[in-house]
Amino acid sequence: MRKKLTCLACPRGCNVEVTLGSEGEIMDMEGCSCDRGDAWVRTELLHPMRTLTTTVRTAFEDFPRLPVRTDRDIELQAFSAVMQVIDSIVVTRRMLPGEVIDPCVYEDMAGQVALISTGYML
Repeated sequence: MRKKLTCLACPRGCNVEVTLGSEGEIMDMEGCSCDRGDAWVRTELLHPMRTLTTTVRTAFEDFPRLPVRTDRDIELQAFSAVMQVIDSIVVTRRMLPGEVIDPCVYEDMAGQVALISTGYML
C-alpha cells in the first residue's frame, strides 16, 4: 500500500510517498530531504502523537469554559481516555496562561501529562 504525506518537520513541507508492508511496516520512503523528515514520517505512521487542545468547565458565569492544552504530545489513541478525565474537571479559581490546572490527567511510558491553561480568566 502507498501512502502520501506532507512532512511537517520543517518549513520545507516535503511531499513524501511511503510504501507500507502487509503488517504496516515501512518498506520504502521517497521524498524526504532531511533526517528530521524521515524521523517525523516514521513517527507519524507508526506512533502518531499530538498535543491535545480543548476547554474545561469553570465555576464562573462570566467565563464558563477555559481553553487548555496538554503540556506535551500524547498518543492519538489516548485522546478519548484523556478527554474523559478532562470532562470531569471544573476550575474553581481564576487562572492565567501557563498555569497548571491538573498535574496528572494522563500517564504513559514517558511520565505524567499535565493540563495547562492557555487563556486569560481574570
